Amino acid sequence: SNQRAKHVYSKIGFIKEGTKRSAVYKEGIFYDLELYSILREEYTPPYTQNKCFGK
Repeated sequence: SNQRAKHVYSKIGFIKEGTKRSAVYKEGIFYDLELYSILREEYTPPYTQNKCFGK
C-alpha cells in the first residue's frame, strides 16, 4: 500500500482497473496487487512534468 506511488499514478492520469487479491506471496505473507493503466491519448508529458514533480 504505497500511498505516495498511488498519488503519483493518479496525478499523471493512471486509472485503477482492479485488485488481484492475494496475488503476491512473499516471506510467508500474501499481498494484494493493484492494477493501473493509462492509454496513450490520456498521457500528457507536459502536465506530468509540471504538476507531479514541481517544475
